[in-house]
Amino acid sequence: MGKSAVAPLPGRGVSMNDRRCTRVTHGKRCGSWARKGKSLCFRHDPASAKEAAEASRRGGDNNRGAVLPDAADVDLKNTEDVRQFLCHCISQVRRGDLGVKEANCIGILTSYVMRAIEQGDVEKRLEALEEHVHGQR
Repeated sequence: MGKSAVAPLPGRGVSMNDRRCTRVTHGKRCGSWARKGKSLCFRHDPASAKEAAEASRRGGDNNRGAVLPDAADVDLKNTEDVRQFLCHCISQVRRGDLGVKEANCIGILTSYVMRAIEQGDVEKRLEALEEHVHGQR
């Protein structure tokens, strides 16, 4: 093994850096733990290239959002529609039919819908007040 910037632990003979992956990219060492008896980590060891590629593919699959092809379109016109929709989503999360990430996204989007509904209500009230004021002149 090559020289290490960290001295070996007493009685151990191998420093922590000597057990790290030796792959250097763009002047930086990988830093992941090397495989037992090897100088490279799982990702950089040519012997595990197929496994590493499959792990990357599975990881990418796990980061994709859920596709709900049979989900009906939602038309949220008022706060009661939003309340019912959110109650339905909560039930789906509790049953495991809807993922937490997707539910979080729905929560954020429905908060935007609520703001738009509230803004629309304020605009209607303002118009009514303006008509009333203009009608009294």
